[in-house]
Amino acid sequence: EKCNFPMEGFTWVGLIGLEDPPKEGVKDAIAVLDDASCKTVMVTGDHPTTAQAIATRIGILKENELANLPEEIREYTVVTGHQLAAYVPEGDGFENGACSDEQMEFWRKTVQHARVFARVSPVHKRVIVRAYQQIGGAIVAMTGDGVNDAPALKAAEVGVAMGIRGTEVAKEAADIVLLDDKFTSVVEAMGQGRL
Repeated sequence: EKCNFPMEGFTWVGLIGLEDPPKEGVKDAIAVLDDASCKTVMVTGDHPTTAQAIATRIGILKENELANLPEEIREYTVVTGHQLAAYVPEGDGFENGACSDEQMEFWRKTVQHARVFARVSPVHKRVIVRAYQQIGGAIVAMTGDGVNDAPALKAAEVGVAMGIRGTEVAKEAADIVLLDDKFTSVVEAMGQGRL
């Protein structure tokens, strides 16, 4: 790939690795959601390879799932912001001819097959929420903690912001603010709501 900075004249001095592991209980919570017929989709700014590894680690993607999928489905399973850029509709959503037939076909397949969205922008996050609502007919809950999540939190039927590490903008946009920042609290609340 082309770099936007010079690659000559460097001296290798070392390598540092950092890990931000998934929070405790997330994998089990996603399994509970799967059992409850809820589709969990990861939407992140992370690199696609990183996002895919995390999604596999927490159970959004199953081990070796992508390798076993037909190519026509695999290409819609981990979707990047670069892929989305050509398919963002005009206006606020997918109604009233906002999309071409090609765009609509892309979003139909994406809503059906996508499990991970990587390297996405705030605009993409909001469009993803709208696609699941308007094309997929889904009731969407969105979690987020940053200013960049606010448009999607507002667009979702249930926007859930993190109360500890979340920004004030995200909290204002959300319908619910988690006091403990735990994804497991969302799952527990859904369980109570289904009683």
